[in-house]
Amino acid sequence: MDAEIIKSKTMSGDQARFNGKTALVVAYGSVLSTPPMRQAAMSLQKTGFNVVIVQFTSPSGFTEDQIEDVQVFTCDIVSFGWRFKSIFQFRGFRCLLRKVILQCKPDLIVTATPQDAAAVPASSKGVPYRIVNAVLDIPSPTDLGYLDSIIWRLAKERMRRADLVWASDDFKAALVKKMGSLSDMPLVCHNASTRDYLPDTANSRHPWLRNELRRTGASIGIEGGSILLRAGAIGECGGIEETLEGMNDLPDDYVFLMMGRPSQGYERHIRERIRMLGLEQRVFLWNRPDDDTWKLALLGSEIGHLVHGPFPKGRMERQYELNSSLSNNRLFQYMAAGLPIIAYDDLRMSNLYGEVCCFEVARLSELKNDIISAWRTLGGNRTKRLNYGNSARFAQREKYCWEVQFEPILKKIEELIFKDKTN
Repeated sequence: MDAEIIKSKTMSGDQARFNGKTALVVAYGSVLSTPPMRQAAMSLQKTGFNVVIVQFTSPSGFTEDQIEDVQVFTCDIVSFGWRFKSIFQFRGFRCLLRKVILQCKPDLIVTATPQDAAAVPASSKGVPYRIVNAVLDIPSPTDLGYLDSIIWRLAKERMRRADLVWASDDFKAALVKKMGSLSDMPLVCHNASTRDYLPDTANSRHPWLRNELRRTGASIGIEGGSILLRAGAIGECGGIEETLEGMNDLPDDYVFLMMGRPSQGYERHIRERIRMLGLEQRVFLWNRPDDDTWKLALLGSEIGHLVHGPFPKGRMERQYELNSSLSNNRLFQYMAAGLPIIAYDDLRMSNLYGEVCCFEVARLSELKNDIISAWRTLGGNRTKRLNYGNSARFAQREKYCWEVQFEPILKKIEELIFKDKTN
């Protein structure tokens, strides 16, 4: 595997900007495996903060890439008291967080989830920290359990008192302001990749993926055909079944690769569908690939699959109404990889579709036919793929990259941290 070509770097910046200050980055989950929070930690470190992380322990058998010179405190996953497991889990996390605050005396605390926001004390025995709440996903209040409902109410209260709130897209910012009765509109920082997350493909795709698929039995040649990639969100209502059902209307060298973390039940379901449709040489599912494999797949594929819906009435539809693909990490990873993207009709995405000419939009009402039509068009037209890919890469470098998106957050943090000195 070509490790050098997928090597990432941290963003540049003024190393002395926050020298001597400590930032605590918190996630009721994983900071290291959540791209925007990992990048936030690295950006804060790059500007001079001593960064400390609080998160849960990694699942058994899963190793997270560490950040050099960053101390990580982990909360163990509760494996007892199943009836009250969530209560024990939250209390354990809150207890660890408070101990770390007293030990590290941070100047800044950055949170990623409602549980984090609720767990951070408003003040802690004379430790005068500033609080920044990130909102990456909004829970559906109707579908929250008893404890999560309490946590969500507390999180909204804490956000009203926070020094800064940021959301991962414009629509989410407006919803957070309304739902939390915030006085100010949250800043917007898209969950974008860094400029150098991937190297420029120079109008050609990296050969590793095609060679690896061929090695594992894919019906695709050294040249020709087409590779469609679904990077993440391997589950129901993602246009996956519709894509599979239409593939027999496409040439045999059109290959569909999915990679992510499907549930065991969904993985069994989709592998059975692949078998029933006779697509064993054309559809591949990579469960939990490592970061190197993930990046090489992005660099080697030719089209990105970004479809969500249609959703059945109920919890999934309510969750969809609060969150859109504008906050998907894979959207900006596809753009960083210079991929044309097969997307779906969502009014919240319309401005981006008009701004960046890299999308073929499938109607949710005609999902199978539109996905296959878009794939046939893009797969058979290299010039169109190149033009779309170049538009995507240019937009990612100039606007939809972490350096541009996070800079307003850093400027606001600078104002907060040094406010007392300038008064």
